Amino acid sequence: MPIYGLRFGVPFYIIISMAAEIEILVRVEAGKDELLRHLEENATFVGRYETVDQYYFDPTRADLQPDRQGRLSGALRVRKKGDQSHVTFKKDNFDPSGKWTYSDEFETSVADGDVMREIFRRLGLRRLTTVDMTKLIYMSGDFEIVVEDVRNLGAFLEIEFKGPKDLAPSIAKERIASFMTTLPGQFTRDFDGGKPELMVQQNGVEERDFSDITR
Repeated sequence: MPIYGLRFGVPFYIIISMAAEIEILVRVEAGKDELLRHLEENATFVGRYETVDQYYFDPTRADLQPDRQGRLSGALRVRKKGDQSHVTFKKDNFDPSGKWTYSDEFETSVADGDVMREIFRRLGLRRLTTVDMTKLIYMSGDFEIVVEDVRNLGAFLEIEFKGPKDLAPSIAKERIASFMTTLPGQFTRDFDGGKPELMVQQNGVEERDFSDITR
């Protein structure tokens, strides 16, 4: 969605992308090398990226902080990838049983990630956790396949549905699960959450402990 504005009398556009993020995340317990060989032979290599994601929470808003189990219903992050920075907000959606189904994702690039982080701090936000990882990205049909090495967490496989946008999230996740059965390797079950939650559950909140979380 382009947003039009003026700066110093010069028109500019800010591009904000909005999408439903439908994916399955699993830990790679064994067979990572075999998995990568399979992807090299059967999928299209997109690229290798190093990213550092810093997540933030608002101590005054229950919907933008972890609960006592470290689970999130919304996530705000600043991502550094090479010399580029992006700000992303994700709002999670859950089924009636409380299981995560997909996220509404809003993302835009920013000129200076350090300035954005300082703005968050001046607004009273606190740093939740940092996810530092290397990604190997492949495409195969309707699926984006990402093999990730996450510092202090290990290896993960993330598969995101990139097919028709009007497909129901439950059906898209079924298709991801079916596609995953064609991949070699040993994986854990689908996580009901994401890497920032795993980091919080393992290491705690970076800028405070759980004792004063009110939710």
